[in-house]
Parts: sequence; structure tokens; C-alpha cells
Amino acid sequence: MSREAAETSPTAAPSGRAASLRNLRPPWQPGQSGNPLGRFKHVFELFDAMTADLGDLTGIDQALLWQAAKLMARSERSKDANEAVRLANASARLLASVSQKKHRKPGRPPLREQLAEVESVG
Repeated sequence: MSREAAETSPTAAPSGRAASLRNLRPPWQPGQSGNPLGRFKHVFELFDAMTADLGDLTGIDQALLWQAAKLMARSERSKDANEAVRLANASARLLASVSQKKHRKPGRPPLREQLAEVESVG
């Protein structure tokens, strides 16, 4: 059998460089997505709904809400029940911390206001 016939034969096993390159190729065809589910857009919807409910937020609170939205979306997609519960609980704790900060009763007035009151009385 000639060398060309061996290379083009369907039963011939690839060898050398061709075999190693075949292992590096992705399992999907050209033009086919490597992520068939695509980017999960539900995260953005969750984040928008949470920020609308909580109103004006600091940057840290927004970051916490973004993380909570990502955890909620992951818990919805999880195939493992234990992981889904763990992710949902983590997102609930983040939401509770932001909500508690938002609904916390204001403490004492700022120092400037206290000093202004003292000066006006005195």
C-alpha cells in the first residue's frame, strides 16, 4: 500500500502530528457555538428588578446585588439539588444584607448637624 493510500484510507489510524492536532480541536463543528445555552440574560433581568425594588444604592450594594443575581441564576440552572439550595441560600443572605442596610433606622445625625445645634442653642 502506498503512503498516499494509507493517509487517505478511512481505516488508517492517524499518527504523529495529525493525531495530536485532532485532540486539540474543540468537539463542536465550525460555526457551531461552544456554549449552546448562550449567555444567560436572566441575570440582567434579576439585577434590574432588584435594583428597582431597592432604589438608590451605593456601589458596594450594587456589587452585592449583582453577585446575588448571578447566584440565583446559577441555582436555577443547577442540575444538582444540593448545589441549587446552597446557591439560593447564598443569594438570599446577600439580599438580606443589602435589604437590612437599606431599611436600617438612621442613627445619630452627622457631627456637623450636632455642632450646629449646640452653637444655635448656646
